[in-house]
Amino acid sequence: MRTKWRYLTLISVLILAAAAIWIYSPPGASPQSAVSRVRLGPEEPAKYLMEDERVALEQIEISLGRQMDPQNYISIPNHSEELWRRTLQLPAGEGLLIKFLHGGPAVLSVPDITEYWLCIQRPSKDINDMDTYYIEAQVTGDEEAAEQELLELAQTWEVPK
Repeated sequence: MRTKWRYLTLISVLILAAAAIWIYSPPGASPQSAVSRVRLGPEEPAKYLMEDERVALEQIEISLGRQMDPQNYISIPNHSEELWRRTLQLPAGEGLLIKFLHGGPAVLSVPDITEYWLCIQRPSKDINDMDTYYIEAQVTGDEEAAEQELLELAQTWEVPK
């Protein structure tokens, strides 16, 4: 008899939790609503790069990321030497292109890798910080051509509003 009541209690709790999630979810919210994506080319049907994926292109290997930062601050990886920053206008909004050299930790001698981060900040819906969305591009070929490839790709970048 006790086991029956435990199952009934567990089922009741699960139903109440599911109902609360459904009731308190904002209208139109979806699991993908806070994820950026970039269209990889003009092919139909469209192929998109989503967060947690990496893809190699001609001059760069790219991935998408998101982090929470204070406004006007972007946290690039440790053991990096920032070379320059440039503000630019993109279809998704005002962006910041950062070029830096990224090396390994001090105890591990590895060659520096040239990287570009193209970033867009949006107000966070949870707290007073900003959501920083970025395209991370590791240069695998010519640096100037890599920058151009990234900027062309950024024309199809979709960043949540």
